[in-house]
Amino acid sequence: MHISLVVITLNEAEKLGDCLKSVAGLADEMLVVDSGSTDGTQALAESLGARVVHRPFKGHIEQKNAAAQLAQHDWVLSLDADERLDAEARTEIAALKQQAAKKAAYGWRRLNHYGEQPIRHGAWYPDRKLRLWKKQAGRWTGTNPHDRWECREKDSEQWLKGHILHFSFKGAKEHRQQADRFAGIAAQAMKSQGKTASVFRPYLHAGIRWVRDYIWLGGFLDGQAGWQIAGINAWEAGEKYRRLRRLNKS
Repeated sequence: MHISLVVITLNEAEKLGDCLKSVAGLADEMLVVDSGSTDGTQALAESLGARVVHRPFKGHIEQKNAAAQLAQHDWVLSLDADERLDAEARTEIAALKQQAAKKAAYGWRRLNHYGEQPIRHGAWYPDRKLRLWKKQAGRWTGTNPHDRWECREKDSEQWLKGHILHFSFKGAKEHRQQADRFAGIAAQAMKSQGKTASVFRPYLHAGIRWVRDYIWLGGFLDGQAGWQIAGINAWEAGEKYRRLRRLNKS
């Protein structure tokens, strides 16, 4: 079982190093597909032994599907630059490499962090992700910017016990900036699909999202971080429909 680690990047020099180091000794190839970084991401990747390919960015889903096909090996381990494997996930991959894999796709729970605080409730946990798979067993799908990898045969999936550690935001400021960017991307994607939104839909989606994340899924158990996450997620859920309405009127 030979594995290609695949990471897509744009100005990820601050976080990419920890991602690549977390697969040291496990990946037989490290591939970084970069879309024009100017912060030294490419040089950092090469210094850590990665092969760097330059490709214009046309969307998260499109970029990840293209990157997977550039991998040299049949098994692909896909991580984002701000993710890394924990010790248990590393041990599980090492075990899979020593035996004949019985499934076509393997996944883990993703443990998201808000600054240094692990978030164990709300919409962000257990956040299961399929990230190790045979190249031809499925593909990235979803609606940009929220991609997900789907296996063609559900009985060919196996969920393992380790975690993907996700260090996405230092705090609420970075979270708000990403939510603003993602709302715009989502609105454009929905418009391209011919979708519309009523005047009430932004408020409905925002309200439902907040109740689900903060109350129903227990986001309040994560304290102040849980309050901030639920609020920003609810704003993004409504804002993408507000922007869709503006796009459809223009």
